[in-house]
Amino acid sequence: MNSLLVLLGLVSLSYGSAIWSRNMVKDPACCFQRPGQFTFLGEVLYNYAGAAVPFQQMMAVYATEDGIDGVKYFDRKSGKLTSRAVIDFKNGFIYRINEGGECMKQATKAKQLSGCMPESAKWVGEYRVGNGLDSIYGYTFQFTQPSKNLAETLSVSRNCVPLHVEKTVTTPQGATIQNGGIINPSLKITEKGIFDIPATCNSVEAGSSDFKAELLPVPSFLAPDME
Repeated sequence: MNSLLVLLGLVSLSYGSAIWSRNMVKDPACCFQRPGQFTFLGEVLYNYAGAAVPFQQMMAVYATEDGIDGVKYFDRKSGKLTSRAVIDFKNGFIYRINEGGECMKQATKAKQLSGCMPESAKWVGEYRVGNGLDSIYGYTFQFTQPSKNLAETLSVSRNCVPLHVEKTVTTPQGATIQNGGIINPSLKITEKGIFDIPATCNSVEAGSSDFKAELLPVPSFLAPDME
């Protein structure tokens, strides 16, 4: 029931209608606008060196505007902030900040993505949530990025509002990362401080030894993975 209420709350968002077929997405393209924000409720699994961690509940808020993305992770039960990250595309750095304010910094050459569903997305079916006038109709697509060993399934409403995402990636080191859940998008950024970079980060040297690959809980065509 809670999931249905979340989905029903999305129908008023205006993304512009998109015309779908089994083979392609016709104009206008399915794109997420900037600035914007996602709230994600789901699960995540990290499997490093054969040591799988059981699926853990995740709550995250992801925001994006020109030149910068930010994500906050929260404990699902308490709502307490556990960590966050900022991707500064203009200056070429990723910052990760834990709940104590400790900062790690990594150089990146990643470019901010267009936010539009790729033309290679494969139409795999339609779905309906609810009954009668309360029904939401939508479509499900699958797409892959072989160069990143990434597989993804995305469900959207008929007016191109993303509703559910599932992602799996295998790193060059053999680790598997999976996440999936409901995504609730907004055309406004309401999460305060999501782009803030603490002053302590300025004195940190950029490195990569303490970084692990991270699969962000949003469609991959919106945000690059952090490695």
